[in-house]
Amino acid sequence: MKIDGLGGVGLKETTYAKEGRLKEDSRLSAGSSVNFISIDEVVSNKSEKYRVNINESMPIYLLNVGETTYRGEGIYKRNSYTNNEDEIMTSYHATKFSESSAFLAKYRNALIIADVTPTGIAEFVGENYSTTIQLASQSDLYSGFKFRSPDTHIEEDYVGSFKMSKKLSKEHSFRKESDDLENMLDCCPPAYPGLDYSVRAAWLCVCRSALADSN
Repeated sequence: MKIDGLGGVGLKETTYAKEGRLKEDSRLSAGSSVNFISIDEVVSNKSEKYRVNINESMPIYLLNVGETTYRGEGIYKRNSYTNNEDEIMTSYHATKFSESSAFLAKYRNALIIADVTPTGIAEFVGENYSTTIQLASQSDLYSGFKFRSPDTHIEEDYVGSFKMSKKLSKEHSFRKESDDLENMLDCCPPAYPGLDYSVRAAWLCVCRSALADSN
């Protein structure tokens, strides 16, 4: 099963099983909507500077709940889940195997601001989305788990008989505290204390690039 093209949210499940007894039960729910998209454009400094502000609210969600059991000559199973910059992957090899999992991805809204000048482009992206996964598995040969996010990297491998239990939640939050957008790209992070680490890191990158271009 594969889902992609859902605004950066998706999943892919791959299973190869040799002779044996396999039971799978999966429930899937997904949806998207458009509340509003606002685009404001400004040209200033005798047409030397172009600014665009894009404020969008296009909620997306994906919920997948599944259970798998297997007894036989061998099974290879890999699941991958994505929610924009969050990536989760599980992988198994077993002759005796069971797994129950639940994945929920939510995307809420975004604010995008870009300044275009003859010396370069400065861009800021603030997004609100969250990722949650909960799983319990048992495999007699191999179990693997990976999670990647802008400020987090988890990679675990277990060889032999192993019971794995995971519950992980990641929130990416952005809150605009002022309607004055004129100075958003002027390297003033205190104006946006609601940014999570990954967005603050992106902000600093933009600021450093802007300073380099001005020298």
